[in-house]
Amino acid sequence: MSFALVEELKIDVDVKKVLEIALIHDLPESLSGDTDALLIMEGKVSSEHKKKIERAAMEKIKSSGPAKIGQSAFDLWLEYENASTREARLVKAVDKLETTLHLVEQGNEKLTRPHFIPNYADKAVAEFPELKPVLSKIKERLKGKYAEWKFPWLEEYG
Repeated sequence: MSFALVEELKIDVDVKKVLEIALIHDLPESLSGDTDALLIMEGKVSSEHKKKIERAAMEKIKSSGPAKIGQSAFDLWLEYENASTREARLVKAVDKLETTLHLVEQGNEKLTRPHFIPNYADKAVAEFPELKPVLSKIKERLKGKYAEWKFPWLEEYG
């Protein structure tokens, strides 16, 4: 999705780096598992714990192959984690947008905390404002779904 949005919105970023970060950013979860953001929001898992296990997984991945490739993958992952470049902030925001869109598409049977979803991508998109129109369109769709699902749409959702 990152690549498509870069092309469609004519966003000025290094497309190769965007694709590299997009491919690498979830790699440690192949070893550590994906920690549900809802668990973090509810205080059942700390974000520090999530970061610690993903970093340990990425360290393992880094050391499992040729040094140069491992270090490059680790550096890209760290760039994403720290949101230290425009490319990393873009991928981070798109990752949040994709999650929100996925929840819109999958329906309300999986939506146990409807108050969690509408603002899930807001912070990441604020760090990459070129994506605000995309977030607005997703929220329009979500607002319609909330009406259909009989969930209240609060003013704070935007």
